[in-house]
Order: sequence, then C-alpha cells, then structure tokens
Amino acid sequence: MNKPENNWIEGMLLDEYDQSLKIIDALKLKLQDFPKGKLYFRQKENKKLGKFYSYAFLKFHEHKRSVSVHVPRQNIDAIKKKIEERDKLVSQMNSYMERVKYIEKILKLRRNKHSHARP
Repeated sequence: MNKPENNWIEGMLLDEYDQSLKIIDALKLKLQDFPKGKLYFRQKENKKLGKFYSYAFLKFHEHKRSVSVHVPRQNIDAIKKKIEERDKLVSQMNSYMERVKYIEKILKLRRNKHSHARP
C-alpha cells in the first residue's frame, strides 16, 4: 500500500482549502460593490451667521492618498447600511482567511512529517 491510511483526511482538508479560497474570491468580488472607507461627520461654523452646520463624508485611501467624498444628507442612511453590510462581509472573509492559514499550516506540518518518514 503506497498511500497512507490518513490520506482521506488530507483530501478533505484540500477540499476545504479550495472551497475556502473560492468563497474568499466571491466575497472580494462582492465587496467591490460596497463603499470604501469610513463615514465621518464634521461640524463647521458659518462665521457670517454664527451658526454651526454638520455634514457627512466618506474617508478612504486610494493610490496611497487619503480621499474624502461628500455624502448628501438623503444618502447617509443608505451608506450606513452598506458600510454595516460591508463590515459583516469583511469579518466573514477574515474568518475564511484564518481558516486557509490554519489549513496551510496543518498541511505543511503533515507534509514535513511525510518527507522525514520517506527518504
């Protein structure tokens, strides 16, 4: 018998690894539809009228530069919801990335054991 008895475990891990990579790619594609950055609110004073007004903007990095984009008042709630959804997707993607790292670590350790066992 050339193959070790636990080869089915390695196969199962490889299937999980491939599936996790596909899910990560799908999540990355999905994340492109969501706004980048974080929503900030700023207060400014109108010196002529002596009143304060506030406005919202998205702040993110693009090509190593900080970019701020004004968000109209009527879009603030929609942007907030999209950012919350994006954050959930990012946390899902991070958990899959941790899973991929863990599987890579297991397979590497397993392969090292086999390489020592066989000349």
